[in-house]
Amino acid sequence: MEDAQKKIAEVVFHMSDMVPEALNAALDSLFTPKEPGEQEYQGEDGLLYCRSCHTPVQCRVKLWGRDKIVPCLCRCQQEAMAEKKHQNELVGRQRRLGS
Repeated sequence: MEDAQKKIAEVVFHMSDMVPEALNAALDSLFTPKEPGEQEYQGEDGLLYCRSCHTPVQCRVKLWGRDKIVPCLCRCQQEAMAEKKHQNELVGRQRRLGS
């Protein structure tokens, strides 16, 4: 029985080594570097920035010990989302009051 437990522990140990590798491979495929679009430009730090508000549309994060560049919302995208949320809340209130 002890041999079986040791073998299971070894398999689990090796699989735990494989998980970060698999996750990193998946992240690499998801967050491949992209070229600036019409509304973006590349900053001196290598990140893409919004041409309208000049804030980053990419961020650097550390995942499983590796630096990754991932998409993020620039200031004007954040403001647009906040405005849409506010409008949706107003519509919801109007519907509740009208019902």
